[in-house]
Amino acid sequence: MLTILVWNIEMYGAKFTANTPVDNLCRMIRDQMIAAIIQASGAQVVMVQELRKNGIERLPVVIELLKELGQTDWNFDLVEGAVFDAKANYPDFSDLFFSQSANNEGYAVLWRSGSATLGPVTYLDGTTTKNYDQSYGQNSTHYEKTAGHVIALANEGYTFTWVPDGNQLGIQFKGTNTAPGKGFIGFPYSNIPNIVGDDTKDGKILSRSNTRRPAVISIAYGGGTVPVVAYHAPVHLNSCIAGTLAALVAKDLCDRTVTGAYPVQPVRVFAGDLNLKTDFNNLSANAVATGAGLTKTMIQNDGTSPPTMVRPMDYFNATYNDASYLYTCRDYAFGSDAVTTVGTFDPVSALRNNQTLARIFISNEGIMELLFHEQSYIAQLPLPLQPLQGGDWADVLTKYLNVMDGTVSDDDQQNICSVFYRIFVSDHIPVQITLT
Repeated sequence: MLTILVWNIEMYGAKFTANTPVDNLCRMIRDQMIAAIIQASGAQVVMVQELRKNGIERLPVVIELLKELGQTDWNFDLVEGAVFDAKANYPDFSDLFFSQSANNEGYAVLWRSGSATLGPVTYLDGTTTKNYDQSYGQNSTHYEKTAGHVIALANEGYTFTWVPDGNQLGIQFKGTNTAPGKGFIGFPYSNIPNIVGDDTKDGKILSRSNTRRPAVISIAYGGGTVPVVAYHAPVHLNSCIAGTLAALVAKDLCDRTVTGAYPVQPVRVFAGDLNLKTDFNNLSANAVATGAGLTKTMIQNDGTSPPTMVRPMDYFNATYNDASYLYTCRDYAFGSDAVTTVGTFDPVSALRNNQTLARIFISNEGIMELLFHEQSYIAQLPLPLQPLQGGDWADVLTKYLNVMDGTVSDDDQQNICSVFYRIFVSDHIPVQITLT
């Protein structure tokens, strides 16, 4: 069995950026938490969204921390997330950048070489198969031409071949028989018709430049190749239409051979922070995906996320983040017949088990000032207004860290881990996909 995490690590590299003792400590705690969660998940491949430029130097740190946890075969590669010119003929490294218009983001992939083999991402130039050369290279924090390149951005796609019967969405899809003269929609794109590029090359769609793009890896597994696509879609796609389009593109990807962007095998996994809201006017990405015949679908929202992630909402000031401190309805996974399961991995329980978070905290010099000094970073954050079961936050935390004698209830431990996961790591939880 092969386990893949697709994980939006919030602003990775753009939080705790000052060269101060406090920020240095916060960066290390964050990386320790990330490594502990990866190790607990049992994953062999992790695709990271929201990688910022300053996050590049953190990837080797996470690799070293995983080695300290006994997993010595981790590697990484990364790709910048936008293209200067969408008309470029199969962009290489020099065509990519961290674009302000694309939220200054890229992608990273971490994988265990002892149990997962990542090959180059290829494309067809005429009849010749070539490798994309877009990433920094294996275990490199700057571009290395001779290093193994295993992650790339998708550059082109095809128009949809499948649309719902009767076009019940009430919109006209570009590039289909419902709107043949309105341009194109396909993959890669930004999920919604008004920001789809109209440029084509050799009959394939080129998505627009200077926007967030999907990333792809190619995993050798089970005697074949499993292409996996991760996408951090633009935030303004919050709509049921965008959710339904995500299901459409997943159906299309898993059905066809996308020779312009991949090897001969169809895409098997399409996942990521698609920034979607669904279930409006009886339409949902889940329903459309089921109707499309996708064998595995998962919609992560406040109803299907692990209970441990939803329950802490009662402990927080609702004005801070609408209803829940960990409201995470935006992450999706779609899979075809190569996928055994899709779901989520619960990082909060991973931090709670064996007092992992407490051990991370107390292993760092200066943790008491960080957590308890009245002028500390943590003291300035919007922590929950409500006390924990065991009393005020400061009192319960000192017991949790074994600084003060006393026991901490299971509920309080869970909520402590939820709070600090949100503070240090992300407002998203990982999507988990397994292959057999």
